[in-house]
This record gives sequence, structure tokens and C-alpha cells, in this order.
Amino acid sequence: MKKRAVFLFVFLFVNCGSVYALSGVSPASYEIDFKPNLKQEFTFNFAFDEGVKADVYVSGDLKDYVRLDKESLIGGGRITAFLDFPSEIEKPGTHRIRIGARQLSSGAGGIAVVSDVGGIIKVKVPYPGRYARLDFKTTNANAGEEVNLELTVFSMGTEDIYAHPVLEIYNSEREIEQIDLGEEFVASTKSVKFSKTLSTRNYKPADYNVSAIVEYGGEKPAEATAVFRLGELMVEIYNWTKIFERDKINRFEIRVESLWNDPIENLHAEVEVLDYNIKFSTPSISLKPWEKTVLTGFFDASDIKERKFKADVTLFYEGQTTSKVVDLEFRRESNIVLYVVLSGLVLIVIVVLIVLMLRRKNEKRKR
Repeated sequence: MKKRAVFLFVFLFVNCGSVYALSGVSPASYEIDFKPNLKQEFTFNFAFDEGVKADVYVSGDLKDYVRLDKESLIGGGRITAFLDFPSEIEKPGTHRIRIGARQLSSGAGGIAVVSDVGGIIKVKVPYPGRYARLDFKTTNANAGEEVNLELTVFSMGTEDIYAHPVLEIYNSEREIEQIDLGEEFVASTKSVKFSKTLSTRNYKPADYNVSAIVEYGGEKPAEATAVFRLGELMVEIYNWTKIFERDKINRFEIRVESLWNDPIENLHAEVEVLDYNIKFSTPSISLKPWEKTVLTGFFDASDIKERKFKADVTLFYEGQTTSKVVDLEFRRESNIVLYVVLSGLVLIVIVVLIVLMLRRKNEKRKR
């Protein structure tokens, strides 16, 4: 058995090694702006295991404008890709050209691809006229602290633009604030970053939606949305174990969520089953900002007589508490006697039906 196990391990190791023989490529990607009749060279370094042979290839909708200096590699090496673009590319947007290398294996089932790695050349083809794209980011904070708002405007068209962003901040009910970020010149195929530090001194703990609306001279404004959260020092109980078994020690899970933008240390729960002298605690844990996790404790349900009962769950953390009275119950018990009686009645009915059917058949034969 030991010899078989060793053989199996070696077999799997060798085969896994062949699958991952192509280990990588560097750099992973390039990014360029399209220019009419552009000619440019790009190099990719492939790292293979020694002796591994791989075919190199080009894929993507712009592959016809690329020539490689090699058709294959052995044991890794450098590939140079020569780009020779036309005067115009009709489809705007970001195009991806993949310079790949794949190891092939042949067997009884034919030729199969064992591994395939590649590097990417991203080609940004501008849209005709004016065109803007947005990247909008926010940060979370605790209520009263500052929130960072960062908006990047990309000029993706053939013409330069003047970008004028306005931020609109909403809670679940209404607009809270509007912020004008001014106007900036953005050259074609370039980008400009707008930053704003927002004071939340007058904001309440909640989730806030932010809309970025950018006028730039296009047919309609460019828009993007983001969300930031303002925290308070609170851990919320949002779910718990509800069904238990009678006359045994039960596991009780309490699902909690931090509403604070900083770590919370030494969180634990104390649980009291109401109307009974049953109390238990959970181990203490730490919470990351906005983290959801589970607190676990155990209790003996042998003394609880009612099917439905209540428990008071209290969380302790950072000098604060959160309490909730929760409804619990035992799993419904099946009535074995009733089950046996019903099963017997069903069996009797089936037997009677069979007897009646047989009698009818006999009567028909006699006729």
C-alpha cells in the first residue's frame, strides 16, 4: 500500500508539473493610444521549465496588424511583437491584443493544449468627436470624520474637452449636498483627476449615494455613481439560530455585523434564556471594520419544557452593549403513534381495494 501511495504521489506530481510547465510572462501588459500609421515594438519574456517547447501566437481583433519575430520557444525566451497600424481603426474603445505561448501535447486522443500563457497589448482607439468616461471612488469613515472623493475624467474622443463635474450626495430620503468641482481642460486620450475632502460633521451614520455628473460638451453629460458609509460604534445582531433539539446540549450561533470604520476588540455575547436559570457566554473575538462574523455558544436545553421560548442576547464591546430579545423554539416532534396508525389505515385501504379488484375480475370471467 505504501509503494502504491508513493507511486500515485509521483505520478500526480509529474503530471501537475507538465500542466504548469508554462509558468509566466513579463510584463503582463502594455497600454498605448492609437495613432494613425503607428509603428512600435513590444517585448515579452516567457518563463518556461527547461526543455519545454511552446508555439507562440497572436489573438484579438487587431491581430492582423502584428508580426512576431519567432514562431516557437524552447525553455522560455523573449518574443518581440511588431505593430504596424493603418491610418484608421473604425471601432473605438479599448482593444486587446494577446501575445501568447501554448504548450501542446499529443496522445491517443489527439493534440491537446497543456498550458497557455500570454501578455496583453491594450490599444485605446478614440471615439469620434468628444467623449468622456469616468472613474469615481470614495472612502468610508466614521460619522464626523472626513471622506475622500476622487473622480477621474478620461477624454476618450478625438477632440479635447473641458470637464465640469458636479457631485450630488443623497441619503435614502433626499439630497444632502451638492458640490461643484470646477472646470478643467482634458486633452484627447488624456485624463484629469478631481479630488474633494468632504467634511461629515453634520452627517448622521448611514450609507450615502454620490452621483458625479460631468458636463463636457457632448450630447449628454457623463455620469457615475459611488457609495460611502459613515459608521458608528455599534455591533448589530442581524440573525441567530432559531431551531433547537430537546434534552441535549445545543449550539447557538449569533450573526453580528460591525457598523464601525475601525477595528473592534474583545467582542463577546452573554445569553440568558428567559424564565429559566440558563445563562452562557461566547468566546471573545475581534472585528475588522464593517466585518460580519459569527459568535458561538452552547447551552443545555434539558430543563426547558415549552416548545417556544425566548432569550436575551447582549453583546459587549468597547464599553458599549447591544441587546435583543429573540424568539427560539424546539424542532417539531413527529407523533410516532399517529404515524403508525395512519400507515396501518393506508395499508388496510390498499388491501381492500386489491380484494375488490380481484373479485370484479373473477365475476367478469364467470359471466
